[in-house]
Amino acid sequence: MEHLGAREYRDDPVNDANEPTGKPEPELLYASTPQLAALIESEWRTTDERPRVSAPNALIQFGEGQPLYLKGIPNIALVTIPQYLLSVEPGDYVDIALLNRQLSSFARLLRRIDTMPINENGTVKPITSLVKAASALRAIAILAHNWSHWR
Repeated sequence: MEHLGAREYRDDPVNDANEPTGKPEPELLYASTPQLAALIESEWRTTDERPRVSAPNALIQFGEGQPLYLKGIPNIALVTIPQYLLSVEPGDYVDIALLNRQLSSFARLLRRIDTMPINENGTVKPITSLVKAASALRAIAILAHNWSHWR
């Protein structure tokens, strides 16, 4: 879990300011197995929107769950990436009610996982050198394709 309760701030170049939007920072949740993704879909309740659940890949998973994923350990991870993360400006960056909802969602997930037989958490596919190379080639192909549109 990273940056719990993060409020969204956006740069306003007209006023040369980083200002709050009044919304929570978008949540990115990772689930390393389809079973854990389904669990998130049923238990995560921090905003009115459905949670964004991503599957990690062999190249990248933002946040603290990546080492677990690379070792084949099923996990759920939350990451928000606030623009103000390295800011030295004072601000009201944490929404305590959102933080409590995020913690409550993780508590619900943990209670459900604690009651599940271990084989129902799913299995993380092994990350081999070949899988990493294939992921890297796919990423290069996507970047090359998009680069032609940027020029």
